[in-house]
Amino acid sequence: MKMGPNNFLRSDKKANHRLGEILRKRLSRLPSKLGVWSVGTHAGSTCVSRSVISVPGPSTLATDNSFEFEKRRNEPIKYQRELWNKTIDAMKRVEEIKQKRQAKFIMNRLKKNKELQKVQDIKEVKQNIHLIRAPLAGKGKHLEEKMVQQLQEDVDMEDAS
Repeated sequence: MKMGPNNFLRSDKKANHRLGEILRKRLSRLPSKLGVWSVGTHAGSTCVSRSVISVPGPSTLATDNSFEFEKRRNEPIKYQRELWNKTIDAMKRVEEIKQKRQAKFIMNRLKKNKELQKVQDIKEVKQNIHLIRAPLAGKGKHLEEKMVQQLQEDVDMEDAS
């Protein structure tokens, strides 16, 4: 509720009740007040190993040592040409390593989905097997085997008599 020169807050019960109701609704939606990590935050996604961003948490990529190189150093150092060139080369190498690790991290997440998808596909095929294979497809072979067996029995009976 906005307070201004022309807005006065009534001190009666009805106005205070309404104000409290509005504030309670807003507070109930705040993730920090709920006591759980919000799904939409970087910290929340890192907490469930979905993040590629360097936020401290239990994720292996978020606590990767290659992110330590990006920290700001507060001590100025004397310029040395060799050190400068080595640092530039090291930065390129660290960036390559970081890119590989990020790609591996993403592929591992996708691999989990492939396994789940395969299980789901097998389950779906088992449920809808009648769409793939006709219900009477195996019975023709079974009937043919019965006919052959019956013919052999008839031939054996004729030979015996």
